[in-house]
Amino acid sequence: DLQEAIKLFKHLVEVNPEDVKSLSSLALVYIDHGDNEMGYKYLKEALQVDPTSRSALYNIALILNTMGRYSEVLSHLETLRKCVMYSLAPSLTLEGSSLGG
Repeated sequence: DLQEAIKLFKHLVEVNPEDVKSLSSLALVYIDHGDNEMGYKYLKEALQVDPTSRSALYNIALILNTMGRYSEVLSHLETLRKCVMYSLAPSLTLEGSSLGG
Protein backbone atom coordinates (compact mmCIF):
# COMPACT_ATOMS: atom_id res chain seq x y z
CA ASP A 1 0.00 0.00 0.00
CA LEU A 2 1.37 3.39 -1.06
CA GLN A 3 0.46 5.29 2.08
CA GLU A 4 2.04 2.65 4.33
CA ALA A 5 5.30 2.69 2.33
CA ILE A 6 5.40 6.49 2.43
CA LYS A 7 4.67 6.49 6.16
CA LEU A 8 7.43 3.94 6.84
CA PHE A 9 10.12 5.71 4.81
CA LYS A 10 9.13 9.14 6.16
CA HIS A 11 9.53 7.76 9.67
CA LEU A 12 12.97 6.40 8.78
CA VAL A 13 13.96 9.79 7.34
CA GLU A 14 12.70 11.56 10.47
CA VAL A 15 14.75 9.23 12.68
CA ASN A 16 17.85 9.62 10.51
CA PRO A 17 17.56 12.54 8.05
CA GLU A 18 20.98 11.72 6.58
CA ASP A 19 20.08 8.16 5.58
CA VAL A 20 20.57 8.30 1.82
CA LYS A 21 19.00 4.86 1.31
CA SER A 22 15.79 5.87 3.10
CA LEU A 23 15.62 9.18 1.22
CA SER A 24 16.16 7.40 -2.09
CA SER A 25 13.65 4.68 -1.25
CA LEU A 26 11.02 7.27 -0.34
CA ALA A 27 11.73 9.01 -3.64
CA LEU A 28 11.29 5.78 -5.58
CA VAL A 29 7.96 5.04 -3.88
CA TYR A 30 6.70 8.42 -5.02
CA ILE A 31 8.09 7.96 -8.53
CA ASP A 32 6.61 4.46 -8.86
CA HIS A 33 3.22 5.97 -8.08
CA GLY A 34 3.50 8.84 -10.53
CA ASP A 35 4.53 11.67 -8.22
CA ASN A 36 7.71 12.73 -9.98
CA GLU A 37 7.97 16.07 -8.19
CA MET A 38 8.05 14.46 -4.73
CA GLY A 39 10.43 11.79 -6.01
CA TYR A 40 12.71 14.50 -7.34
CA LYS A 41 12.52 16.36 -4.02
CA TYR A 42 13.73 13.37 -2.00
CA LEU A 43 16.42 12.41 -4.49
CA LYS A 44 17.70 15.96 -4.30
CA GLU A 45 17.78 15.68 -0.50
CA ALA A 46 19.69 12.40 -0.79
CA LEU A 47 22.26 14.12 -3.00
CA GLN A 48 22.61 16.97 -0.53
CA VAL A 49 23.60 14.37 2.07
CA ASP A 50 25.86 12.41 -0.29
CA PRO A 51 26.62 14.11 -3.62
CA THR A 52 28.42 10.95 -4.78
CA SER A 53 25.54 8.50 -4.21
CA ARG A 54 25.56 6.59 -7.48
CA SER A 55 22.02 5.26 -7.09
CA ALA A 56 20.64 8.73 -6.30
CA LEU A 57 22.54 10.28 -9.22
CA TYR A 58 21.28 7.59 -11.60
CA ASN A 59 17.67 7.82 -10.39
CA ILE A 60 17.57 11.62 -10.43
CA ALA A 61 18.88 11.55 -14.01
CA LEU A 62 16.09 9.12 -14.96
CA ILE A 63 13.37 11.21 -13.36
CA LEU A 64 14.70 14.45 -14.84
CA ASN A 65 14.69 12.78 -18.26
CA THR A 66 11.05 11.84 -17.73
CA MET A 67 10.34 15.44 -16.74
CA GLY A 68 12.06 16.73 -19.91
CA ARG A 69 14.84 18.53 -18.01
CA TYR A 70 17.58 17.29 -20.32
CA SER A 71 20.40 19.69 -19.44
CA GLU A 72 20.10 18.64 -15.81
CA VAL A 73 20.15 14.98 -16.87
CA LEU A 74 23.51 15.49 -18.54
CA SER A 75 24.91 17.23 -15.47
CA HIS A 76 23.93 14.37 -13.15
CA LEU A 77 25.15 11.72 -15.57
CA GLU A 78 28.50 13.49 -15.83
CA THR A 79 28.78 13.55 -12.03
CA LEU A 80 27.86 9.85 -11.98
CA ARG A 81 30.54 9.11 -14.59
CA LYS A 82 33.14 10.91 -12.49
CA CYS A 83 32.10 9.00 -9.36
CA VAL A 84 32.39 5.67 -11.16
CA MET A 85 35.75 6.59 -12.66
CA TYR A 86 37.01 7.75 -9.27
CA SER A 87 35.94 4.49 -7.65
CA LEU A 88 37.79 2.57 -10.36
CA ALA A 89 40.88 4.79 -10.22
CA PRO A 90 42.96 2.60 -7.87
CA SER A 91 42.60 -0.35 -10.23
CA LEU A 92 43.47 1.83 -13.22
CA THR A 93 46.72 3.29 -11.90
CA LEU A 94 49.98 2.08 -13.32
CA GLU A 95 52.06 2.75 -10.23
CA GLY A 96 53.34 -0.46 -8.75
CA SER A 97 52.18 -2.58 -11.66
CA SER A 98 54.36 -4.26 -14.24
CA LEU A 99 53.20 -1.58 -16.69
CA GLY A 100 54.18 1.28 -14.41
CA GLY A 101 57.82 0.44 -14.31
